Amino acid sequence: MHAHHDAKLSIFSQNAVKQPESTIRTATNTDLPALSDISKKTYIETYHDERFTDELLEKMFGVPALLGDFKNPEMTFILAFDNDKLCGYAKVQLQNDKIILDKIYLLQTYQRKGLGTQLLNHCFEHALQHQANKMELRVYCENKPAIEFYKKHGLTHTGTTSYHAANGVIVPDVIHIMTIDDIEARLKNTSRLSL
Repeated sequence: MHAHHDAKLSIFSQNAVKQPESTIRTATNTDLPALSDISKKTYIETYHDERFTDELLEKMFGVPALLGDFKNPEMTFILAFDNDKLCGYAKVQLQNDKIILDKIYLLQTYQRKGLGTQLLNHCFEHALQHQANKMELRVYCENKPAIEFYKKHGLTHTGTTSYHAANGVIVPDVIHIMTIDDIEARLKNTSRLSL
């Protein structure tokens, strides 16, 4: 009887899918070239807009543009790796009593695999570490998958605004705000679910 049970276990072991090894960490200056590259790739994948030429993407996400953000002590880039491959990032900025989630992007092939949740949770932890009592982000109103992702993680829609994009187009933007209590509760729920 034990031999039969052990045979079943070995079949399951052979058929098991290897889970990716993910790492989330804060970026350093040595990450700038890779961060620039993934910023451009994820922007193109997300927006599919031919107006975002190589020249414009370089202006928005080239190493010199990112270096300016790196020099700002209130800004932090957080990187997501899958088996040592950079597959996504977030950019957060401290602003008085809140933290602004300025960007969070994953390459499409890594979406819906839990890495976005890990990256967002890391941003929540970053907010708590900096005594931020509120998190705010802006998301393009046509980016329905991102809006649903944020809703799933407890962010609520609080209004709309527009801003002048780098390509000169005014883009409507949906703003979600989350309070620190929600962040704390979300992290507690997440850790309870993973036990």
